[in-house]
Order: sequence, then C-alpha cells, then structure tokens
Amino acid sequence: MARKEFHVYLLAYNLIRKLQCEASEQHDVLPIALSFKSTIQHLSHFVFIIAFAANEQRRLFYRQLITLIKIFAVETPSFRAG
Repeated sequence: MARKEFHVYLLAYNLIRKLQCEASEQHDVLPIALSFKSTIQHLSHFVFIIAFAANEQRRLFYRQLITLIKIFAVETPSFRAG
C-alpha cells in the first residue's frame, strides 16, 4: 500500500512540474522561477472546472491555468545550500 501511495505522489509531482514546464515555455520564463506551491493552488482551483467542461471550454480554462502559473513567477529564485 505504501508503494502505491508513493507512486501516486510521484505522479502528482510530475504533473505539477509538467504544468510549470509548459508555462515556462509559453511565456519565456525559467522553470525555476515558477512557484511550486502557487502551481498546486491554481491547479486545485481549476481541476474540477476543467474536468467537467466541454472540449472547447477545457482548452480555454487550461490556457488560463498556464497563464496564472506564469503570473505568479518568483522574480529571483532562491537557492538553498546543500
């Protein structure tokens, strides 16, 4: 059971990083400048809207999600030692 839970966490982590990569590519921002926490918050707000929307609306909401992720980019990414 713990193994399945670990794999689900990895899947969610990769989904969030994929969203950040798409936002960075579309808006010419470094991926490291995008906030992981902010991406999670925006995704949690949009997940049900996107899931129950029609195809055309889904594309529109997805583009809005990508734009929101970019808007809350950190100006100078902080690096931790270690």
